[in-house]
Amino acid sequence: MFYEHAKGFRYEELVCSWLEHNGWKILGRRVKCPYAEVDILASKSEGKYMNETIRMIEVKSVSNRDYLFLRLSNRQKVRLHQALLYFSYKWQKDIELQIAFVDSKGSIEFFQLED
Repeated sequence: MFYEHAKGFRYEELVCSWLEHNGWKILGRRVKCPYAEVDILASKSEGKYMNETIRMIEVKSVSNRDYLFLRLSNRQKVRLHQALLYFSYKWQKDIELQIAFVDSKGSIEFFQLED
């Protein structure tokens, strides 16, 4: 169990580093709400009018890219969606939900999780 926890923390660090390097501000890590613990909350101001984009990111390790979406159970998807609604209401902002898949070499692949 400790190994998996340490690996998850290390992969979250990799994703946070990537986000910061690409202009994102980390708002929080392992943020708890009544529905789920969110791995990463990040924001970035973009475009002509500096519109703020907020992302809620779930980090998952993968060893086989053929089964990426099996790493997220239906129960987890429901809980993440509930957390998304919670933070959207709390902050009165639209929030994107993404999954960051990280492999053992440190490669990161982001996918938008649709409603």
